[in-house]
Amino acid sequence: MAKDEEWERRRAIDRFLRGESPSAICGSMGHSRHWFYTWLERYRGGDAQWFGERSRRPHSNPRRSSKEIEEIVMMVRLSLYNRGLFHGAQAIRWELDELGVKPPPSVRTINRILVRHELPIGAPGGTSRRGASTRH
Repeated sequence: MAKDEEWERRRAIDRFLRGESPSAICGSMGHSRHWFYTWLERYRGGDAQWFGERSRRPHSNPRRSSKEIEEIVMMVRLSLYNRGLFHGAQAIRWELDELGVKPPPSVRTINRILVRHELPIGAPGGTSRRGASTRH
């Protein structure tokens, strides 16, 4: 489907370059003038891949946790893990409180950091949340 859309974009601009009016192009192709001028602007921008899709992802996220906080969370998690303790988001939060990290990230934020770094969450040795061992 994307290839068909790219082909349409190229075709519309090619027709324009051969002298056809934007109104005629849009009418015959079933697209709006806004659609046409979007692709004409990209074509005139000089990018060799002007007809392709662009990412809609934001360039930055000002609310994202700082690298320092992320590193502290990962270090605390590793410390808890190495001591054989529960190393989930809540345990990390308690440890951050004890270390005096101000302001400490929320449990949800800690969880997001762990997921972002693909770190497993939970207790060592197959224990449940309440600490009861699942091993027999």
